Amino acid sequence: MKCVSNKVCYHSKGEAEEALIHLQAKYRTASGGGPTSTYWCPDCGYYHTTSKGEKSATLQSAEVKKRIEVQKEANYWEEKFKGKF
Repeated sequence: MKCVSNKVCYHSKGEAEEALIHLQAKYRTASGGGPTSTYWCPDCGYYHTTSKGEKSATLQSAEVKKRIEVQKEANYWEEKFKGKF
């Protein structure tokens, strides 16, 4: 699947929300940058992530915030030890 926007396409809103959580853990900066919501694209009929608009309710839940923090910590240690063993 390909979109004229060249963005990654997700089959469902749920799939896009999971990607959003993963991207927040992977690329989140101190300034809170990166994708913060999802939307349905009328050009391709799939969902995309975006940094525009209101922050997704999914990202505001305590459970998801905890998941993001745990994944960020795991990512940190994975990078720290990459190639060390």
